[in-house]
Amino acid sequence: MAKTGIFYATGKGFTKTACEILASELGGAEIFDIENTDVAKISRFELIILASSTYGDGELAPAWKDKLDELDELDELDFTGKKVALLGVGNRERHGDHFAESIVHFLPKIKNATLVGKDRSDYTGFNASLAREANGEFIGLVLDIKGDEEYAKRISAWAKKLA
Repeated sequence: MAKTGIFYATGKGFTKTACEILASELGGAEIFDIENTDVAKISRFELIILASSTYGDGELAPAWKDKLDELDELDELDFTGKKVALLGVGNRERHGDHFAESIVHFLPKIKNATLVGKDRSDYTGFNASLAREANGEFIGLVLDIKGDEEYAKRISAWAKKLA
């Protein structure tokens, strides 16, 4: 069984860029654009990273929507014993009421997994995010690639936590 698989959907390429940096930092992680990937591949990995850009009012990237329904139909995909980390990309200024919260849509699908990679971001300039817990931690790594020149350093630090 392969060690780490990164599955992403992107619109303008920002999430793809983040995932490519992350794969490089993790060394040996396999990376998949979910739009062109059979979701059954997810079962091959011990650490599964699910990544999405955020649209509108906190929605997943369109390519993920149908794929999440397919996850429910896969009898062989059981997240028990698997580690899952979430990566959300958003824009604090433009979508300040739903910053990077697309990743919350993964939670019902990964109920039996061990969620890893929570992150305490120092981002400001947004009003709300369902991806942020009451204690201030995000349920995964959240990034504002357009508004943060240091985003690659955030990815590197998160990769070290995951490793």
